[in-house]
Amino acid sequence: MSTRSNVDVLVIGAGAAGIGAGLTLARRGVDFAIVEASHRIGGRGYTEELAPGEFFDLGCHWLHSASINPMTAVADRLGYTYRKEVFSRRVFTDGAWQPDTIIDERDAYVDRTYAAMHAHSDAGEDISIYDCMDRDNRWASMFDHWITLDTSADPDQVSAFDLVRYNDTNEDWPIREGYGRLICELGAALPVELNCAVERVDWRGSRVVVTTAKGVIEAKAVILTVSTGVLGADDIEFLPRLPDWKRDAISAVPLGHHNRICIRFERNLFGEEANEGVTLLKDNDECMALRIRPFGFQRVVGGTGGRFAQWLERAGVEASVAYVVDCIAEVFGNDIRKHVGGHVASAWSGDPWVRGAYAASLPGQFHQRQHLAATVADQILFAGEATSDGFQATVHGAYLSGEAKALEAVRTLKLDS
Repeated sequence: MSTRSNVDVLVIGAGAAGIGAGLTLARRGVDFAIVEASHRIGGRGYTEELAPGEFFDLGCHWLHSASINPMTAVADRLGYTYRKEVFSRRVFTDGAWQPDTIIDERDAYVDRTYAAMHAHSDAGEDISIYDCMDRDNRWASMFDHWITLDTSADPDQVSAFDLVRYNDTNEDWPIREGYGRLICELGAALPVELNCAVERVDWRGSRVVVTTAKGVIEAKAVILTVSTGVLGADDIEFLPRLPDWKRDAISAVPLGHHNRICIRFERNLFGEEANEGVTLLKDNDECMALRIRPFGFQRVVGGTGGRFAQWLERAGVEASVAYVVDCIAEVFGNDIRKHVGGHVASAWSGDPWVRGAYAASLPGQFHQRQHLAATVADQILFAGEATSDGFQATVHGAYLSGEAKALEAVRTLKLDS
């Protein structure tokens, strides 16, 4: 990148939202550029190849609401494969696998809790998920765990509207070759300047002047796709500072904590059931949802979310791995420890270019997603999963928001070629 350059639209961030914006601007023939603080594109989509042909997503990994998800068609076009799976209902607790009658009891509790959330939301009451729950029920801790995986925050920190308004078709399909790889391949041809963190956005004049680690760029408008974790930490200076209503919206939809911990094994110790799931219910302790041999790979994946994920990440990778191995051993026996062949774990809250997992609106603050998505002065446009109302916390929510903001910039600036 030159010391100083000029474009019509500058996209800040090359995750799913930035790629969605970039592809839309390219199709419209708009003069644009993308800057990315990290050394790679993809944002919270990041796939590692653990062995030849064996992929693992440290970030996003499900095609959520797959039949209405535009990324499903992208996966088909690029030759990616996915599993149309139904989640396992298996539960292990008190040293034994639980019968269907007990699991039916669990499912009934979940249904009642969702009914309570809908009832409060229909009444216009934007309260926490926690306040919609029967906290004395034995299944409350398991529901807590599931909420932390869905929202990256604990039930007392999340508006029930986040779940009620989410457009869920109950089709959650994991990608064998990695969702992160798919996102990167989709954006591979875009003009992205890597290792180019934005330091300052000056919108005092008719053009926006953006100072980066590699020079200054002037643009008619910028599309900000960085996370609310980065915006809330004031990692980017705005001149003048963003209006109070926008800063309030950023604070009201903070990033939570969620990590994926993968334990690899030397051989198959679990039978032939591929991608089988089990939820471990532990008295007076955190629950754990485990994925057993996904796609037939010799590994088990555990997920942590909310405050516990934050604590465990701070404790370090070895502590995260030890916890998940303990959970696996509780279900399958201590002999399993002898056959651990390796591990990998995410640490999204410690990533300086993200600062968390995905965004959950605080109780009473769901309306702030709309304010978060609102444009400032026709020059600064905001995109990303946090701005979505209906597809929040998803890749396609981020991607669609990027597309929408790119089209808004084209209309507002009259940039059609």
